[in-house]
Parts: sequence; C-alpha cells; structure tokens
Amino acid sequence: MPCLIGHFRDDRSPGVLHVPQCPTCQRPGTWRRLQPSLRRRASRIAFVSCSDCGLRAVLKEVQSDTSAARLFRVAQQVHRDFQGDGRLAVAQPLARSGSVLLFAHSPGTSPLPVLINGPMVNAIGLASAIGEWLATYHQIPVRVDESGDLNPAPLDLASEVRDLEAEFSSEGVHKPREAGVFKRLRTLALKASAEPLRRLVRLHGDAKPDNFLFDGETLVGIDIEGQYLGMPERDLAQFEAQLRASATRWLGRADQGRLLALSSAVAQGYRLRAPLDSARLNALRVICVLHSWINWRSASSATGWRWDLVFSPHVAALLAEPI
Repeated sequence: MPCLIGHFRDDRSPGVLHVPQCPTCQRPGTWRRLQPSLRRRASRIAFVSCSDCGLRAVLKEVQSDTSAARLFRVAQQVHRDFQGDGRLAVAQPLARSGSVLLFAHSPGTSPLPVLINGPMVNAIGLASAIGEWLATYHQIPVRVDESGDLNPAPLDLASEVRDLEAEFSSEGVHKPREAGVFKRLRTLALKASAEPLRRLVRLHGDAKPDNFLFDGETLVGIDIEGQYLGMPERDLAQFEAQLRASATRWLGRADQGRLLALSSAVAQGYRLRAPLDSARLNALRVICVLHSWINWRSASSATGWRWDLVFSPHVAALLAEPI
C-alpha cells in the first residue's frame, strides 16, 4: 500500500510515514499506520502511532501548505476557546509540517450507526448532544484580526433559491417529483428573510455525522473547516442533509419519521445553549438537501441515475413537516 504522505514517502517501507518529531518523545522517528488511510474530498487521513513512544495520533494531509496553515490556526483557536463540559470536545491539534497536520487521538467512532439503526432513545440523546455541540462551537468568538480570512456564506436565501431553481432547469437534471417545490421554497425563503438576522457565526463547513466521534461518554468534533461566516442554521441544515443522504436506501427508501425526530432533537439540543430561527432553519433544510442533490449528481459517474428517486422523498417530507 502506498504511503499516505507523498513527500515523506519511504519506498523501502511503504507502510511507514516519515514526519517531523513526535510531540511527546521529541524524536524524529516514524509514524506507523494503525489502519488503512481514508481519502476525503480534499484531504487524506491516517490513524498512526509513534514507533518510538507509541503515541497514538491522526495525520491529515491537505492540498497545500497554505491550506494546512489556515486549518491549523482554526484548530488551535477552536480547541482553545471551545467551552465544552466534559461531554463535548474538539480534536486537539498537536503540530503541523508543510501540508500535514497532526492531531491527538480521540477515542470513539462515528455516531452514524446509532443515529440510523440504534435504539431510538440512544439516537435521540446523541442527536441532541450534536445540537449542543454545534451551539457551543458557534459561540466561539471570531476575532477582528481573523475576520478577513473568513468567506461569507450566502445570506440572501431568496437569491439562493433562484440559483437552485436555475440549476434544476438545466438540461439533463431530473426535477423534484412533487409539484410546486420551488414556489413553496420561495415562500419559506421570503418568510425567513422577514426575520431579523441576529448573529453570524463561524460555520463548521462540513457538518455531518462522520465528522463526530462518540465513545459512549464524550462527543468530539473533528475535521472542522471553519472558513465561512454565516447563519448558524446552515450548519444544522447541512448536518441534516448529510444524515438524510446516509440514511437513504434503495430507491429513496428512508424512515422519514425517524429522520424528523432526529432533526428535531438536534434543534432542541442546540436551543439548550443558543437561539435558533425556525423560519430560517426550515428554509435551509430544503435548500441544503437540494444542494446535496446537485452535488451528488455532479460527483457521480452515473449521470443518468435517477437522483430524483433518492432525494424527492426528502424534499417532500421537509416541506410537509417543518420543525
């Protein structure tokens, strides 16, 4: 198996990663992979241990040194300012070298299996904790000296809906099967726009079940992009869109009642620590599912696949059951 980190490759030992010194033993030894590396959208991740002292850690390689430097600054600030209570935490950054970041090992696994198939009482409790985690993360202040590093996420929901409608009018894109989707979504967006925008927060940027780890006691947030400033409701809507995509089976089959209960639990958990705008959240829930629809179609080699069969049931459920 090839090395994860190309410029640290040792062709004589293809299972070994060579990076600068371990932060514990201070020796420039090697990091051994504990399991196959993971390839993500714009990064690669390896779970490793120091061959000298046995320290377990996570190596993350991104596309450039500049991107790694920004991500490391974000990770340091989030870890410093995140006000967890022992149940909620974030991954601890340890070091950076070039385009490679080193994080402390966090025990636990993705909460996705519990959310989708676990006992309902456990799933609801975990969903509520994720809502609390997002609220705690959103309370981290954005300093004046770093605000210029943040890109603005869309704030004009009506304009965002018009852009989505134009995307779905393109040739070859299957439309939502339910009639009047965009007319109803425009109404939701206008209702949301009538409410005052109380605050903008640093968004997670990739809020999804697989970017949390849970060991039965502590929920740890990982892989925080943190490059957008926007409405807090967008992170919750993005999380729900990713959860719905992961929970969908053949031909769009999904337990809509369970998904609605989990989404409500995330929102309720969030409100234990910070306010949410219901109108804005309900508009963004549909918007983010439609964005996922477009993104999945664009990323798929099976461009003729009927993505409307997968996503239309979710769009219909979201419009019928606001939270």
